Amino acid sequence: LESLSPLPSPVPLSPALIAALAAAAAETLRAGQPCSRRELAEARGWAYNTAKRALQELCEQELARLADAGPPRRYRLLACQAKDP
Repeated sequence: LESLSPLPSPVPLSPALIAALAAAAAETLRAGQPCSRRELAEARGWAYNTAKRALQELCEQELARLADAGPPRRYRLLACQAKDP
């Protein structure tokens, strides 16, 4: 029997790339109704896991939240109010 080699670890994403993905996801969510991870991936031309990570980042920053537990889960952008300086 040949031994199977372990799968390579995923490459960690830089904070700048994660921020850019989150901004693009926010733009897509801003343009329409709540969407699922797969819908976001399709709209952006991303892999499913990229969309998942972008939505995770938006939720961690409290900019988006789960709108419908589904299945499929749908996310929506939270209303943001600009603060006066």
